[in-house]
Amino acid sequence: MKIAVTYDDGQIFQHFGKTEKFQIFETDNNGILSSVIVDTNGQGHEALAGFLADRGVDSVICGGIGGGARSALEQAGIYVFGGVGGSPEAAVLAMLNGTLTYSPGETCGHHDHEDGHCCGRVAGNDPHQDSGQEYGCGGCEGCSTPLDEITAETLAGGEILRMLAEQFSQAPTVEAYSAVLRCLRDSVVYMAGTMRTSGELETETFKPDLADNGRHKFLPVFSSGELAETAAQKDSVIREAPFLDTLALAEADSEVAGLVLDAMSRPFIVEKDLFDAIRALPSILAE
Repeated sequence: MKIAVTYDDGQIFQHFGKTEKFQIFETDNNGILSSVIVDTNGQGHEALAGFLADRGVDSVICGGIGGGARSALEQAGIYVFGGVGGSPEAAVLAMLNGTLTYSPGETCGHHDHEDGHCCGRVAGNDPHQDSGQEYGCGGCEGCSTPLDEITAETLAGGEILRMLAEQFSQAPTVEAYSAVLRCLRDSVVYMAGTMRTSGELETETFKPDLADNGRHKFLPVFSSGELAETAAQKDSVIREAPFLDTLALAEADSEVAGLVLDAMSRPFIVEKDLFDAIRALPSILAE
């Protein structure tokens, strides 16, 4: 995973759209692998989304950020952690540990301030405000189902999976991401695709439809048959399969970069390099 942090003199720069540098961290579940400081070359606000997407960035940590820039990042599939101050490295480590304090709705609405003015609220730095929040994932908010009480029956229909994915989209911590992956691991998902006939025996095989975000192709899977039907092409059929079986389908296509859950609503991307880790995850189902 690549995490970009607005950077200035060893600290998190407090105005995303005016940042001149990012420190980009290459990470895995064990911590920081490497980092590099890159110059934005004068690009600002919405243009920075493309700048970061071209470098494979998954998440951004920053101080204040304007609504247009936030929207552009989210449309590029980049998660935003706003309202953060201090050391970039410390913030990244906190994010990886699931303890990053930040403001999910942090915005910067005053772009004409003088240089040096702190743009936006820095979570945890102001004793008079409580907008900073810590997020974990101890259960499925909205359905009140703790993760240690999930059964095959409660997973049926995809409601818990959708709620966990929604919770992650609102608070994208490593703990929340792990909860979705564990739920996916034991879920039955749905795919839209076409039946192809091949060989002398005219064997029919299922060819799943693919999604293309302009940079990579993904195999779309859906938490319910209804969502799959909404996304299906005119001649597509809907196929139900255990999630772990869909990994082999994605692996078989060298052009596919990974899977995307519920691509037509709020997409949750699972890249190929996580497939083995997902297979090794402990079951989320209660024993």
